[in-house]
Amino acid sequence: MKEDLLKIINNYGVMPQLKYFQSEVWELNEAIIKKEEDYQFCETTVKMDKKNIEHIAEEIADVMVMLGQFINYYGIKNKDIKKFIDYKIKRQLRRIEDEKTITKEDALKKIKELEEYIESLDKELKLYDIVNYCNHEWYVIKIEEDTITLMLKDVIGTCTYSDNNYNDFAESNCIKLLNEFMKKININDLVVLDRNYDEGKFYTGLIGIPTLREIEAMPMSVRNCGEAYWTMTSSYGVSEDCDYAFVFRVYSSGNLNYDGVDSTNGVRPVIKVRRESLHE
Repeated sequence: MKEDLLKIINNYGVMPQLKYFQSEVWELNEAIIKKEEDYQFCETTVKMDKKNIEHIAEEIADVMVMLGQFINYYGIKNKDIKKFIDYKIKRQLRRIEDEKTITKEDALKKIKELEEYIESLDKELKLYDIVNYCNHEWYVIKIEEDTITLMLKDVIGTCTYSDNNYNDFAESNCIKLLNEFMKKININDLVVLDRNYDEGKFYTGLIGIPTLREIEAMPMSVRNCGEAYWTMTSSYGVSEDCDYAFVFRVYSSGNLNYDGVDSTNGVRPVIKVRRESLHE
């Protein structure tokens, strides 16, 4: 079935299938409305009721086929979906229990407090503030209208930059460490980083490390994390008068210098998230 679902979505494309998915959800909605309206306002027979339920089952099947296409297209594992399903069911059950004990006045008060809290976060968030995201502490290094760029407070591990005397970040050993770390954060919150990191070299991805220019703009208290770490930006590479490739790195003190790509330094992740994800 997986191959069949992939064949369908690859044939039509993601965006056309997304529009078709919306129409299938709408048809399911209409089938349920018809069943409920017939039950409330008409004298339904057993035969009519059975037909309505079969119609709902058919529309659910259509929606599940569409969902299956997206699940397989994006390589999402069933265990990950089940994890979110379990979490959301338990969360809703807790909310139901809370609703039994909370008065309308208390509910309105809590809503107002939450709105005020979110508004205060938006107003107070400043460059180089520390925020907690996915159980890690991050520095705010860039603020845009809808997104926030964050740099982890600490390094996640160490590695050589390259084993082949090469100083292009896109092919560096840092990528492996970053990809492993990304499993610990909610990738649905992430926004693609599109960065010019080294005189005409561009990197597009969901996670990276700081560039030389970003480090230069930071106060020493933010640069310094107690360990040396790589930047994205090369210092100089192989040429007629240089046999070794170098990359800018930050000392444990926060000072900038360069190091050979065969040296070992830390990796300090940088991500861009949707602003609202910091409030959840």
